[in-house]
Amino acid sequence: MSVRLPFAAAVAALAATALFVSSPAVAAPQAPATTTSPTVAAAGWLAHQFVDGNHFTYPKTPGSSTAYYWGGLTASGLFALAAAKVGSDQMEQVLHYMGTQAKGDANLGTGMSPGPYDGSVATYALAAEVSGANPADFGPDHLNLQQALADDECTAVSAPASSTDYTTPTCPGIGSARNIFSSVSESLAILAQARGGQQPSAAASTYFLSLQCPGGGFTGLTTKCTTDTNASVDETAYAVMALQALGGHSTELGRAATWLLGQRSRAGYWVAQGGPDVDSTGLAAAALDGVGKDVASSRTWLASQQVTDGPTVGVGARRGALKFQGAFDASSSIKATADGVLGLAEHASLATLTAAGASATVPVLALARPALESASVRQGGAQTITGTGFAAGEKVSGVLHSAPVALGTVRADSRGTVRLHFTVPRTLAPGTHTVVLTGQSGLSSRTSFTVTAAAVTTAPTTAQNGVDASNCDPAQLACTGRDGRQTRAELVLGAGLVLLGGLATYAGRRRRRP
Repeated sequence: MSVRLPFAAAVAALAATALFVSSPAVAAPQAPATTTSPTVAAAGWLAHQFVDGNHFTYPKTPGSSTAYYWGGLTASGLFALAAAKVGSDQMEQVLHYMGTQAKGDANLGTGMSPGPYDGSVATYALAAEVSGANPADFGPDHLNLQQALADDECTAVSAPASSTDYTTPTCPGIGSARNIFSSVSESLAILAQARGGQQPSAAASTYFLSLQCPGGGFTGLTTKCTTDTNASVDETAYAVMALQALGGHSTELGRAATWLLGQRSRAGYWVAQGGPDVDSTGLAAAALDGVGKDVASSRTWLASQQVTDGPTVGVGARRGALKFQGAFDASSSIKATADGVLGLAEHASLATLTAAGASATVPVLALARPALESASVRQGGAQTITGTGFAAGEKVSGVLHSAPVALGTVRADSRGTVRLHFTVPRTLAPGTHTVVLTGQSGLSSRTSFTVTAAAVTTAPTTAQNGVDASNCDPAQLACTGRDGRQTRAELVLGAGLVLLGGLATYAGRRRRRP
């Protein structure tokens, strides 16, 4: 018997078919590159925190809507990417942005008092050197950062009239860099000049070495150190890297490295700002690694400070970051992560660090294996899978393999966690099966569980109608001794005969009608 459709319906069906065939398939989300390396994952998290992908800003002051560019932190972020050997394209963007800001940020060639801030000048020069750019022709203003550092070397001691006087040039010592306010700036100036092939003058080296305290550490101040109470971990770490680049001062370098090692805890971290500190540990470990010291315990501790919960990408992302003072903080963890990556990576001393060999990709921390409510479930049984690390509010779909079975879609909560409840199909073959959770971001995670055969209901063992019930086949109806499939066929045949009889009766009545 053929079925005829009205002409309009046939055309509509044909059009719908053509539309279905010609419609392009919806592209699957491109999955971000992932990694299990603490170093690469930390750099990957950091890369996604750059404002507009190319710079960092100071935290906004209360009541202000303006966030000001932070050149030093931007450079630290670039150094971290270079150390982890990721994000080569992003590093180019960061360096380009820094080039547009260098003149004003370092007060270089602006004609405004008190003149260049040499700590900033040195930071931009070092960023250029690490990236493979020319510090003597930097940015769209073609700044000669190396020459500026040489020209600014102080020949006399001078200080501002007060701590709030930003118009009088500051020279804390003969040979020092100009307008510096901590010994870190002097270390950066030594680093930038030595790396750039411009050996600091004898006066500059003498001033720099005067900042070393009797016990070997370096002071955070800009005046000669006479007491070990002024020695500081961060300042000593920068000084060790500067001494490495400067060369020729093995005695001072050895004393500084020994002092640093003496400040390290048994767990591998350094204390600063009142507690175990990722920033200081990262800098100190990078400095000591550069001079051949064992920093394995420090790297182990730094890796233990990685955030492994919460969203991986999107708003509120935190997985992959390094904690600040033992806890994640959206602002402070940026600096902690940037410095911490230097300690996690090998050969990341600022004396030798280079971006050469960095990949263009910026991987993020791979999702953890989802948790299952049960390791083994019968066919037709209930199962729950819990996935973490997705973006907050992200839609996540589940698929059961190996014969793909869509399990539905759920939305992640604010912490990036999803819980998917499903029933294991009765038709699924016993054995090991895998569940894959995939988010809109492309991030996915998977785990496996065992499916066992469904329980078989045992029929009564007493004979029914002369048939032993213990031999009943599940394909049969109640144990009557008849094959259930045969009975069903007979029922269908009977129903068909009844229908044909009705049609014959109806046709006979139409013929007898006058």
